[in-house]
Amino acid sequence: LYALFILLGFIFYIKYLRAKDFIAYLLLLASYILALLSKEISLIFPVLLLLYHYSFRKKLKIQEYAPIVCVAFIYILLRIGVLRHSIVPISNETTFIQRVPGFFAAITDYVKLLIIPQNLHMEYGKGLFSFTHPKVIAGIVILLLLSGYALKKRNSNRIISFSIAWFFVTLAPVSNLYPINAYMAEHWLYLASMGFFLILAKFLSCLYDKKRLKIFTLLTMLVLVSSYSLLTVKQNSYWIDPLHFYNRTLQYAPQSERAYFNLGRLYSESNNFEEAIKSYMK
Repeated sequence: LYALFILLGFIFYIKYLRAKDFIAYLLLLASYILALLSKEISLIFPVLLLLYHYSFRKKLKIQEYAPIVCVAFIYILLRIGVLRHSIVPISNETTFIQRVPGFFAAITDYVKLLIIPQNLHMEYGKGLFSFTHPKVIAGIVILLLLSGYALKKRNSNRIISFSIAWFFVTLAPVSNLYPINAYMAEHWLYLASMGFFLILAKFLSCLYDKKRLKIFTLLTMLVLVSSYSLLTVKQNSYWIDPLHFYNRTLQYAPQSERAYFNLGRLYSESNNFEEAIKSYMK
């Protein structure tokens, strides 16, 4: 939901800048409010607008930007004031230096998931990595290569530069550098993946513009849409019911306390006490 409303807000913002349409601006504010009410990570929206202005050399007018920041500020006040008793603090058992390698490992996993979305599951946990772990080294290389390429293309191909920056900026709040409940999660990739898809769309549109490659490009798009659609339908079976969900999660994350606890609760509710005890003991 937050990804949907952030993207809608972004579209209405661009429409407003192009036509100075007051309705588009109201729809922008409404979209942002709905994004904030969906998930607090939507606070990043004003930063994404600054990134847009910087990447595409658009002049920023304070009177147009300030109301958006005000909406974010009002939300923060409400979040701190009204909902302060419902906020469960994350126990900080690790140091910043211990969590840093996990950020690079997550980058590797996220890039792999974007290209080959296989073995998707809910529980990745608070995994700690060493700086010599292959995933960490690969993540550092990916970060350096993409950052360098974004800098190189900041004038000649601004969409590429913007998309790479979008990817890393939207992942920053969920990087676990500030302690959260996991080093990565697939749903944290929703908004960040738009940077990847923009680059893919740009690449395919360049291919399509070449007359001899039109048919090849259309076939490639058809294969991509068909294969990813089939994977989506297949993935829905993972979420078919809670019992199946937690049992399958444990195939990928056999050390998940949360999965065992929820599985035990489900068995208890169905009076299968023997299996409930096994789950709770684990």
